[in-house]
This record gives sequence, C-alpha cells and structure tokens, in this order.
Amino acid sequence: MADRRRRYRLAMRLLVAAALALVFAGTASAAPPHLTKAERAGINKTVDMVVNYGAKRVNVMRSYNWVTPEMRSGITRKQWKEGTLPIYPFPAQGTTFHHWSLKWISDGTVGIELLLMPTLKNKFDVGPIIFDLYLRPSGKRWLLDGFMPAATLAPVNAKKTKVRSVADFSPQPAQAGAAPQRGKINPDWLWFPFAAGSVSCRAGARVSPRCRRASPAGRVRSIPACRWSWAGSPTASRRSSTPR
Repeated sequence: MADRRRRYRLAMRLLVAAALALVFAGTASAAPPHLTKAERAGINKTVDMVVNYGAKRVNVMRSYNWVTPEMRSGITRKQWKEGTLPIYPFPAQGTTFHHWSLKWISDGTVGIELLLMPTLKNKFDVGPIIFDLYLRPSGKRWLLDGFMPAATLAPVNAKKTKVRSVADFSPQPAQAGAAPQRGKINPDWLWFPFAAGSVSCRAGARVSPRCRRASPAGRVRSIPACRWSWAGSPTASRRSSTPR
C-alpha cells in the first residue's frame, strides 16, 4: 500500500512539472521581441547614415558601406555615386531618426517601422511616409538589408487627405458575377500575355541557322540597374544636393 502511494505521488509530481514546463514555454514563445541598449544604439547609427545620405541623396557614398553586400549587388561604386542605389529617395526632415518601432526579429534580421516627415518647403510636395526597414548585424555594426515604403500620407497642406499602403496597389478581390471596376484591367484579358508569349516563342523557334550563328553562343547581356530617384531630383541631373 505504501509503495502504491509513493508511485502515485511521484506521478503527480511529474505531471505538475510537465504542466509548469508547458506554461513557461508558452510564455517565452509569446514574449515580444526585445533589443538590448547596445543593439538599439547600433541600429540608430545605421538608420541615421542611411536616411541622411542615402534617402536624402546627399553625399550618397557615405551610405555605401552601411548596406549589406546583397542589397548593393550588381551596383558599382560609380553607379552608387551617381544615384543608382536601392534606397527610396525622400527629403526627410531632421538629422536623427531614432523614433522607429520594432516589428519583429527573425534569424538575426530585425524589422523596424520608421515614420519620416518631409521638409516643409520641399519642391516635390510629398507627404509623410511610413517605411519598413530590415537590418542585419555585421561585426560591430548593423547593415541595412531593405528600405521600402509601407504607407504614404497626404502632404500637410493637402485639401484631401488619404493614406495609401502597399495593399492599395495590390489586386483586390472581386465579388462573383460583378463587373470589373472602372480603371482596372478586365480579368478576361489576362490570357493575352500568355498567348502573345507563345506566339513569340514559336516565331523565335523558326529563326534561320544563319541568324543563330550571328549571335555569339553563351553571351549574356546584363540589364542596367534602375535609378532610384524622384522626377526632377538632383540625382536626375547627377548632382548631390539636399532637396528643399
């Protein structure tokens, strides 16, 4: 009888221990992402360098070493200096941008959200923009791995205010049997690019052997990098000056 009670108590203790382990595991997994003070300071430095010199298009070469090699892949230093860089151009107001919010941490990459205000007298008449930034640690510093707008707000003096996000430019679900909305492509025409591509492939298959020999085998032409700049910006004229 005593052995039976002892086994019962041992089983109950093991059951309680397992239940507590599950509770603590669930609490740990549900904990919000956290950054140390030193990590935040490093991210602040990277954000300041990227916005002040990359987004503002002022002395852009100072932002070159603050992005990951993958982000600047295929872009030479000369192209970067001329303004061909994958950082969204924006006439940001201020010089320090530490008011970002932490969104997530995954596999060493940190995702943050940053609201940038434009200069009050910017000639491009742009409003505030909320950006998504992705950063990765590299040695003693953090490097930018992504810089893209998440939502745009109307200018301060705009007569009509409207917030636009990435979802506004994505395909919207339509009700069954409803006519296509005005200003959007009718889905009935979506087959056309595939049909045109099929015809062009068949036409290319009929190219004469002489034409095939005229093109050097294995030669690949690279596509020029896109220039990330707003219309009429100093980058378009290959000058580096702060937008006003």
